[in-house]
This record gives sequence, structure tokens and C-alpha cells, in this order.
Amino acid sequence: MNFFFLAFLVTVVSIASSCQTYPSNSQEYIQTYSLDELNTTIPNGFHQVTKISDGDTFWCVNRKNEKVKIRFIGIDTPESRNAFKKKKQPFGKEASAFTSNLIMDKFVKLTFDIDSLDPFGRALAYVYLQDGTFVNEEIIRNGFATIMTVAPNVKFENKFIKAQRYARERKLGMWAMPISN
Repeated sequence: MNFFFLAFLVTVVSIASSCQTYPSNSQEYIQTYSLDELNTTIPNGFHQVTKISDGDTFWCVNRKNEKVKIRFIGIDTPESRNAFKKKKQPFGKEASAFTSNLIMDKFVKLTFDIDSLDPFGRALAYVYLQDGTFVNEEIIRNGFATIMTVAPNVKFENKFIKAQRYARERKLGMWAMPISN
């Protein structure tokens, strides 16, 4: 009897642990691409940016005219609105506006690191403008984001640290705000 109960319990735990859930959001579609699907859906080419969700997240259209949600690798901007459990933060709107001015309606090249999806199903990418501007670094260098590297996606960590130091020393963007206790 104990053997059957143990076998049943192992089966239930195995099935439950294989299920993955994503937070629901009535305003935006959350993707759940596998790595293989992602590489065929968004090949390393230029794609038009169609929407800015926040300073570190945007939407683009792939070659099949499908909308794909992208999260910049290695950066974190203040929240520009209340979403899920995150609350709107100071300098969030400015960070979103900077990102929008930089990439909205433009064509960007997406490159990927080791992990190409986050827990919310967003594609994780390094983003480049057609003129070669490294957008992830540009947002940090202008003080609109802090570095947020998550292993194993650490390819440009040192570059991002230097960009953040540059912005802090020059009091650019959010670094110009007074520090409150």
C-alpha cells in the first residue's frame, strides 16, 4: 500500500512541477516561445519597433508581421506605471520617453545571449540601431537605467558597469535626482 501511495505522490509532484504559469495581463499578450521558436520567429535581423511598454521593454514586428515582446538584457529602468505587483517609480516616465525617442518606429537589430527568454516569456535581447548604436548601453550611459545582469547573460556586464559609472559621475538622468533617506 505504501509503495502505491509513494508512486502516486511522485507522479502528482512530477506533473505539478512541469506546469509553468505566467501572470495574466489583460492589456498585453505574454509570449511563451521556446528557444527554437524564438530563433526562427526573430532571426538576427532588423525589426521595426511598434510599441514601448516601459523603459526596458518594447514590442517589435518580425518578418511574419507577428508582434513580439522584447526585454533589454542587462538593464533595469524605473517603472513608468503600475503593473502586476510593481508600482510606478520616480523617473519611470522619463526613462520610457528616452527609450521611445531612441527606438520607437525605428528598425533595430536583436542579438541574443545564452538565456533568450525571461520568466514572463519575453525575449531577452541586446538591441542595436541601424547606425550601430548599442541601445542597452546608451540607456544606461544617459542615466535612464541601472545595470541588472542576471547570469548567464553577462556578456556585456563590464561595458554596462562603465556606462553606469559614466552616468553617475556626470549626474545624468536619474543620477541627477537628490538622494532621500
